[in-house]
Amino acid sequence: MDTSKTDTRFNKSGLWRLFVATAFPIHVWAIVLILRDISWVAERTNYWDAIGVAGYGIAFTFVESLLISLFLVAIGLVLSRVWKDNIRVALLGVLIIVTIFWAILGQLFSLVELSFSSEFVIFLTRLEQPVWFIYGGLLILITPTVLLSAYFAVFSNKFRTSFLSILDRISPLMVFYLFLDCVGVLIVAIRNFD
Repeated sequence: MDTSKTDTRFNKSGLWRLFVATAFPIHVWAIVLILRDISWVAERTNYWDAIGVAGYGIAFTFVESLLISLFLVAIGLVLSRVWKDNIRVALLGVLIIVTIFWAILGQLFSLVELSFSSEFVIFLTRLEQPVWFIYGGLLILITPTVLLSAYFAVFSNKFRTSFLSILDRISPLMVFYLFLDCVGVLIVAIRNFD
């Protein structure tokens, strides 16, 4: 048997860690949004509708987490065969957390209703391609976080070990979130069969 090649498959621990890295921040953000919206939905209609909105939100969060995790596993299967399972898990896990972090910041920007200063808006209107200027600025801001995260995940054993240890520590909380997912799916099923 040739042992010179590294197996490209993930072990169970690697799959679970990748799921935790994907699902944990998505669930935390979804719960924040659900708690933000549940009171006004209950005031607008009733508490059963608010529970239904929460159920749909958490069920969607589970499906979203699962699909993104499967996508990451597919990417991980084609990554370098030289990298061991823990390097691939750390790399993909760090990259998805950074991506989710920036997505949450984008949503937070609109939820808090922050806006650009009037001077900046005037500056943008004078540009030929203001959208490209904004995208370029975001690219300059986001690229270092992605590249540094990827670099440390691949080349720093201490960073990688710490990151995987953090994923292991939040695993019990992820099990609780999976329980909430089951409750959410149950609520969706009850509401659709009423």
